[in-house]
Amino acid sequence: MTAKKHHKSKEKEALAEELRDPKGQDETALAEAESKKGIPVTVLPEQQLLIGELGYTLVLDYRNGFAADKLGERFTEILTRYDFIVGDWGHDQLRLRGFFADETNQGSIDQRISTLEDYLNEYCNFGCAYFVLEKNERTKPHPTRRKRHRRRSEKPAARTPEKAAAKKTAEKKPAKPAKKEQQHNFVMRKREED
Repeated sequence: MTAKKHHKSKEKEALAEELRDPKGQDETALAEAESKKGIPVTVLPEQQLLIGELGYTLVLDYRNGFAADKLGERFTEILTRYDFIVGDWGHDQLRLRGFFADETNQGSIDQRISTLEDYLNEYCNFGCAYFVLEKNERTKPHPTRRKRHRRRSEKPAARTPEKAAAKKTAEKKPAKPAKKEQQHNFVMRKREED
């Protein structure tokens, strides 16, 4: 019986150790995992800040909605393409949304910063705390690509004069006869009165 009691006490000790240290991780490993979470945010003087390596300016901080630590946790790489980032609070959760500048032709009208008030009224809790960040260095939109036209001398060498002549004769179709005006077979009648 003493062996069973000894075995049970070892099980209890192992269970207590597991509860103190879940999944076999020590406290330093857990602290390192939490510190790696998100992108580092550095607050600079004069409402400037760095998110990773990108510079932003805090344009508006309504009801002290800006929290650098939470911004770093929630920030994703997709937000770097936007000129403005809006963060709003709802149910103790920070939600980030990107907006383009009005001058750019990127995105839909709903994604322009001029629609910020509509966004706040439609999608955010009434009177919630929020902030607006503006990217310091806006990237210019890429010009639209123009189709490159080939010169006649740059045509592919695969075409031979015989193939070109055969293609021209195959492309010619017989002319269609002119359409006759269609006559409609209906009669307009006067309405009979009762």
